[in-house]
This record gives sequence, C-alpha cells and structure tokens, in this order.
Amino acid sequence: MARARPGQRFGVSLGTRLDGALATHGDRVALRVDDRVWTYRDFGREVDRVAATLADVGVGRGSVVGLSAGNSVEFAAVVVAALRLGAPIAMISTAWREAEFDHAAGLVEPTHLVHDGSGAVDVAAHRPDLRVVPT
Repeated sequence: MARARPGQRFGVSLGTRLDGALATHGDRVALRVDDRVWTYRDFGREVDRVAATLADVGVGRGSVVGLSAGNSVEFAAVVVAALRLGAPIAMISTAWREAEFDHAAGLVEPTHLVHDGSGAVDVAAHRPDLRVVPT
C-alpha cells in the first residue's frame, strides 16, 4: 500500500472513491454501528439523502458546515455529503459548553450547523444566527 507524504495530492476526491466502492462493492458491508449493518449501497443512499437536504438549505462551495453530533453512520454521511457539495466540515464537539462552542464557531465561522440535538448546548436557542440543519 502506498503511503502518503506530507503535502502529497492524489487527485481523487472522497466522493469519487465512494462512487468507485459503490460500483465494485455495492452489497458488501461498509459500516457497522452497534447492531446496524450498512452496505456501500445503503451508505451511498444515505449520503445522497443528506447531500440533497444540505443543498436544499443552501450548502455548497463557499459554505462551511459545522458538525456537532454523536458518532454514527449519519455523522459519516454528513461529512461525505458536505465534501461532495464543496463545503468543508468543522467538527464541534457535543461535549463542549457554550463558551467552548462559541470559541470554535468564532474560529471556523460556520454558515450552517448540522446538529443531532445531543450535547451540552441548546444550539438553536444559544446561537439563533446559525442555520441549524437536523440530521
């Protein structure tokens, strides 16, 4: 297996790699979370669903998507979907309190926030300026 060197570019996006895996491994297991099993095809459908939702609220090139959610297949789908739309992801821990949340949001300036409702901060009430997108 080739190893990446610092600064090395491969020219293949994560979305392109997923599309290749869907074509060659569609029915194989891609992810296991607790007792749920997701094939590449299942995961691809979830990514497509999330990408459509994000696009509907205006996520695209020039957007920054904050992601504050527990570890799940949906979390992974949001990452891939946002990257497919050309928007970088900024991880915001669900364990952070309001001051930590505000500090992180101030650094990355998200245009949208995907939030699963878990965590220490009631984001919608605390930061009404952020477009909150439920998972």
